[in-house]
Amino acid sequence: MTAPVQDGPGARSPARTRRIIGSDRPFDEAAARASAERNADGGVQDQRAQGRQIGAQWHGGRIEAITRPTLVLHGEDDALIKPRAGRVIASRIPGSRLVPLPGVGHELPEPAWERVAAEMRGLADTAGPPPPGSGTVTPDP
Repeated sequence: MTAPVQDGPGARSPARTRRIIGSDRPFDEAAARASAERNADGGVQDQRAQGRQIGAQWHGGRIEAITRPTLVLHGEDDALIKPRAGRVIASRIPGSRLVPLPGVGHELPEPAWERVAAEMRGLADTAGPPPPGSGTVTPDP
């Protein structure tokens, strides 16, 4: 039996991770700790990182200007970015399709990978080639 997930000044928030991934799926505390240790930022304890996120501004075009086929994937159990946000985003992208992911929180768990891959494959199969001049690919040197 695993000890309860603890948060403390030196911890990298596995308990917070547990809260945001969704309540209906197994939680691997050891994997969450290992992932947190690999993460360069200190999570919610890192006030500078939090300030950067809060103050971040979008410098791209308007979301309504997206003209390519678009999937909006959103976890139904996301406690960090509520599912309503996925619906709002999808409503602003002409012709987009919202794919709610049951049992998924803020992270994309392995059990959802097959569904996500199938949705992406379906989009790719029906999207057709991009219009000329819509982007370029620079080959690796």
